[in-house]
Amino acid sequence: MAKINQISLTPAPVVDLAEAKAFLRVDFNNDDTLIQSLIDQATEEAQSYTGVIFGEAVYTYEDKGNQRVWLNWPSPVVSIDSVQVDGSDIEYTDNLDGSLTITGAGSAQLFTITYTVGMDPAPKDVASAILQRVKFGYDWGDDLPYDKLRFFDRILFRYRNTGYFG
Repeated sequence: MAKINQISLTPAPVVDLAEAKAFLRVDFNNDDTLIQSLIDQATEEAQSYTGVIFGEAVYTYEDKGNQRVWLNWPSPVVSIDSVQVDGSDIEYTDNLDGSLTITGAGSAQLFTITYTVGMDPAPKDVASAILQRVKFGYDWGDDLPYDKLRFFDRILFRYRNTGYFG
């Protein structure tokens, strides 16, 4: 049975406070905490909805017996950092379709793949969706009607669980 563990996460800001304040046309500091909170919430919502990590995360994938392994992940795979059996590097082929072919592991051997995923920087349309989400939250507060957020889902839908970022 495959086991996946997150080793590290280095988030990258998609939108910063100054950019959001300019978008909101806010030139005072009284609402900075609120605006930053809205940025954090919108970014978290975008990551949750899409499964994409804005920044980088390092994972290990452990399995045994499979010659072909799919690193199917909503975030693009940035790099294959190592493929090992019992701490020693083994040969593999990157099939360029989200899968690796392990050539040096026997069916009873446990192998470990360490790989990095993520998007940094995030696409401009994702930043736009987050800014729009912040604006609606700032303008509407607790009375935010969900139907006003359809643009957020519509923009982010193209990144949702596709496993491909061209």
